[in-house]
Amino acid sequence: MKVFLFSIVLLISGLSIAQSDTRFHMGIGLSNDVSSYYSADYANYLLNKESKFNLGAQLGGYYYNFDNNNLSKDSKLYGSLAFSLRYQITEKFTLQVDSGTKIPLGKPEVAFIDSMNNKIPDSEIGVHAFTMPLLTYDWNDDFGIFLGYHFVFEDRLDMNTLSLGLRFSLSGD
Repeated sequence: MKVFLFSIVLLISGLSIAQSDTRFHMGIGLSNDVSSYYSADYANYLLNKESKFNLGAQLGGYYYNFDNNNLSKDSKLYGSLAFSLRYQITEKFTLQVDSGTKIPLGKPEVAFIDSMNNKIPDSEIGVHAFTMPLLTYDWNDDFGIFLGYHFVFEDRLDMNTLSLGLRFSLSGD
């Protein structure tokens, strides 16, 4: 699955850079499992800015701060591959849904621990899927601010967050 997602990201990136965005965002956890995350991602879109609908591919990094005493680490860096579907609601507002996969980077893995601080076998928080719907207010063609809800599909840990971020467009007219 990772190879398929990476291939699609490369294909979309290679086909067109009609529109490119860089985003910096952070989120606060909505449970006791995650306190916050910080992220940067880069996206290419197939169609130009004037298109009402657009499809894109993203590559990014997420740094999670965990707030769960039953985990072996307090933080972890993840890489992400995602698809984006964007719809221009009005001249100033855009609705976007990002959906993809997060892959843990580096060792050691984050895992659950028992009362003696020993890792529980096969309890690693590894690759997981996510979806983030977000609403962006575009100040102009090159800059916007967005609010989103980050759904993370991890069975053993609630990693959902409320997200706030900035979007910078890298493509010219």
